[in-house]
Order: sequence, then structure tokens, then C-alpha cells
Amino acid sequence: MRFPVALVVVSAVLASAASLDAEELGGFLAGGSLAANWSAWPGPLLPEAHALHYGPCVIPGPNPNFDPARVYFHSPNGTYKIGDRIYIRAYMTDDVDPNTVTDHAKLALETGPTDRFANADGQYPISGNYQVIQLVYTVQQGDYSDDLDYTATNALHVGIGTTNVGVAGEVLNCRLSTPGTSDYRGYASLSVHRDVVVDGIVPYVVNVTVSPPSEGYVLDDSIEFVATFSEKVVSLGNAPVLWLDLGGGKFRGADYTEGNNTNAFTFAYQVRGGDGAEDVEYNGTDALTTAGSLTDLAGNTAVLTLPESGSLGHSGAIPIDAPAVTVVSVSSTTPNGTYGVGSPIDVRVTFTKDVVVDETGGTPLIVLDTGAAAGRHAYYDAAASTTPRTMVFAYEVTEGDDTADLDYTNATALSAGGGTIRDATGVESASLALPSPGAPGSLGHSKDIAIDGVPPSALRVSSPDPDGTYATGRIVNVTVHFDEPVYVSGGGGGAPALALATTPSRNATYAGGGNGTSVMSFLYVVQPGDEAADLGYAGATALSLNGAAVRDRLGNEAGVDGSLPLPVPGAPGSLSVSGDIKVDGAKLPVLAAAGSAADST
Repeated sequence: MRFPVALVVVSAVLASAASLDAEELGGFLAGGSLAANWSAWPGPLLPEAHALHYGPCVIPGPNPNFDPARVYFHSPNGTYKIGDRIYIRAYMTDDVDPNTVTDHAKLALETGPTDRFANADGQYPISGNYQVIQLVYTVQQGDYSDDLDYTATNALHVGIGTTNVGVAGEVLNCRLSTPGTSDYRGYASLSVHRDVVVDGIVPYVVNVTVSPPSEGYVLDDSIEFVATFSEKVVSLGNAPVLWLDLGGGKFRGADYTEGNNTNAFTFAYQVRGGDGAEDVEYNGTDALTTAGSLTDLAGNTAVLTLPESGSLGHSGAIPIDAPAVTVVSVSSTTPNGTYGVGSPIDVRVTFTKDVVVDETGGTPLIVLDTGAAAGRHAYYDAAASTTPRTMVFAYEVTEGDDTADLDYTNATALSAGGGTIRDATGVESASLALPSPGAPGSLGHSKDIAIDGVPPSALRVSSPDPDGTYATGRIVNVTVHFDEPVYVSGGGGGAPALALATTPSRNATYAGGGNGTSVMSFLYVVQPGDEAADLGYAGATALSLNGAAVRDRLGNEAGVDGSLPLPVPGAPGSLSVSGDIKVDGAKLPVLAAAGSAADST
């Protein structure tokens, strides 16, 4: 007599498993047909290496202990996440309608609040009169089992409706072993022999808290934020960032520091200059971001949406008061005094905190009020800036600079010049506002540095001799008057000379003066044939230095290209305007009679 039987194999794998052949079924299949003497079958039916799980399929009949069929599960240990597929295979006799089985076979699984079915996925023939019915179960969100099993002894269904019907219409009562136990013959359910974990629970953020609690945070304080998840989470790839809202359009990123493979991720933020908030909050429910991924141990992607009810605002006020790095004062190590052209002067700007200067895009500068129309720039000197809190700027007096008390132009005179000036974090820009010029803390208030970059200037040229006509052999003294005391130093080329407007041209030679006085003296001796209707010099550049130098006490040098500018001939201050001296070298001097005054001719 033949009995309708069902042999079921459950294989929890992530890809389609290969069909078991007759050799794998061992002695259970003899030449593709069932053995005739079931009671003598030695069991278990398959090698233990296949990790088979059995349960009786009881068929109504005269012998209730006679159970000719076996039900077994096969699945490797492991944890399966949302979307993973667990395959189940059933080996059926020809007494079961293959079309009915293929279309309607299913197995109820215990998967948490909602039981799921492994449904028919295909039909595969085996030698003889057997077909393999493959069932598949896909893990869905919310499913969970710490040791997967079917729901009950009647969880297997192979017919239409609520009954298991054979090919001849007979009712099949395929009863499985009780879940979590072994039957009287030692045939166990899946959960007894295998550890298959189903994890369809998505991790999420429970709350975000701050540590350590404080009544207020100031510059350089470190604040830790802890995001607590519903379960352990693993960070893969780039670390996550928690974005903070400090108000006023300021958003800061708190960087991940620790917590991988736990349910508590810690983020740290160091208060920067310029931060200020009555109550720090994260920047919305999407403030937790990552360029990588956050998953639970099974691989389910975590939901990073932050809770409204667990927000920082609900955990208490988190005030921050950290003014930006600002300028304290501007001064100089250059001694008080007056400085001329070429003199180096340093300007030092001191901040409330250390600063970091980056000259990649340009060099910071400060505009000085030196009397020049556009002002002079003192440029940042990195080598001289040895104190992190003080920036040193270098300025060299240029010709034309002139001020009785050196200062900068205004409160905005300090500029990054295309570079950057930031706090010690290298992120927050320092405030570059300076104390108002002349106010406490300004350069002009802290120092008495005068700038005189104006060279000596010839104001007028004249002669101490009386007006009249000067004949051959007579001496004419010519003096050049400057706007300040000058000092004449000789050069390799000789002494200064003044070219006179005589016919032929003659020079008045340097006769002294200028050593601490504002007058240089020149001497001209009338030569035979010299003539000049109104003695003057040859032009505005008639005073040649011939290698000599005329300087003021600060070293500012008068003269351009070897000549010293004079008033334009015929203009006020020129020799011809200041006197009326005629030169007539055709005449000889006449001696006056005894006791009478000498004639000027």
C-alpha cells in the first residue's frame, strides 16, 4: 500500500540553492521511489552534515504510530535583514497534485507581531515521481525572530483553501513537530537545530542630549552631544556630523568622536569666537547627516530623522557666549621720535586671543596716515610675528610722508588683504575693527612717532651784494636759502656748483655753509667778456651737486638726478627777482680817488 507523503526542506539562504539529488538524499530515496518497509527504515533519513530537521506527517489510518513521511528544515546560522530572502524547499510525492502545490503551497513563520508566509516560488522535478516545491520568505520591516521557526504544527499548507488535498482528492494531515521541540522520535523543529535570526527592525534616534550640563559655555569650551539610537549602530564610510543652529544664521557642525558599534554616538563641538546663542539647538530634524552609512548589526539602514520631542530644546537651555576675537590695541616697539625717509617702523596689532594668519590669497595690511594722499601700507611681517596673539606690520618711511604723530587712517584700516585672519580654530574670522585713531588703544595714543619724509627745499636764491654793475675781477656772492637746516657732504665728483645765466656761461662755486644752517654760499668772479643784464642762474636745475649730497638732519636728501631744484628763473624767489646785479666784463674796475668812495664800476 502507498501512502501520500510530504517531505519538506527549509533552506535559509540568500540565493537560490541547488536542488538536492538522489545521492544527497542517501538511503531515503531508493532508485527514485519510496522504500516499501517504512517501519524498518533506520532514520535519520539524511546525513547529519546537512543539518536536517524532521517532523512527522501523520496520515489517518489504522495504525496511528505509523508515520511514513518526514518533514525537515535546512538553514544555515545567520542574521537576516530587511529585503533578505530565506528559501524553503519541499520534496513532495506524486500523490500530491503538483499544480495545486506549486500554486498554493505555503508555510506560516513566527516573525513577531505579524506572522509571515513562505510562499511557493517554483517547481523542480527530481528522479522518479517526486517534485521539489520551493518556498521563499522575504524579511519585511517590523519582522523579528531571535530563532526562526514556523508558527505551529499545522503551519504547512499544500492544498487549496484550508485543507491539504492529495491528487485523488484525499485529505492530507501533514503535521509538523511542535515549534521549539523534538518529537517522540527525536525529529526536531528548525529553532532547535539552527540559529536563524530575523531582524527587520529599523534603528532610529531616540533622543539627543548634551554633556556636560552647564549654565553657559564660553570661548574654547568643548560641548559633547550624544545621539542615542534604539539599538546598536555601525558607521561605515565617512563619519556622521550633527549640525547645530546657533541663531542669527550661524550653523556649526559637531564632529563625531566615538560610539561606533554602540547605541550612543558622541559628537563634539568647540566654541569659537563669535558664537552666541541663548539656547543651542540642532538644525532641524534632518541635522544628523553622513556621507557614509549608519546601519544596525544586521545591516538595516538607520533612520537619521531626529525627534522633535527629544530635541536639545526640550533637554534644557544651552547658552553660548563667545565674542569673536577682537583687537585690543595698536602700538609699536619703535622708540618715540622723528623718522626720515628709509627709516623702518613696526606696527603691532594685539588681539584678545591667538590668531591664525593665512597669506595664501594675499598679505594683510594696515593703512597709515602719513600725510600722503593715499596713505601708506604697513604689510604683515610673518617672521617678526612671533607671538600668536600679536600681528607685526612693517612700514618704511617714504619720501613725501609727513606727520607729527603717526597713526592709522581710521577704525577700518586693518585688512586681511585677500588672506585670512582667524581665531585659533582656523575657522572663525577675527574682528578687524581698530580703536578710533587718537583714542586709547590706538597707535597715535600709545606712541609719539613723528614722520618727516620731506627733503629740504630751496626757497629762494639771492645775493648779499648791493645792486649795481660788476666789472672784470669783481666778486659776486650768491646764497641759496632752504626751508630747514641742511648738511652738505662731499662726493667723489667734487663740490656743488651753480650755473649762472651769463654770456658766456659761468659757474658760481660752492663757498661753504649748509653745515647745520639753512644757507649755502656760492662765489662768482667776473671774467673778461662776461655779460649779464640782470644776473640770474641758468634754470631750475642750475644747482648741480657733482656727487655731493644735501640732506636735512634726518637724512632726507634734497636733489633729483644730481641737481637740486631751485625757483624758476624770473619767478619769486629767483636770483634775478631778488636783486638787480649787472655783469659787464668789458670794463675794468676803476680805483677811486683818495678819500672818495669806490665806484661800483
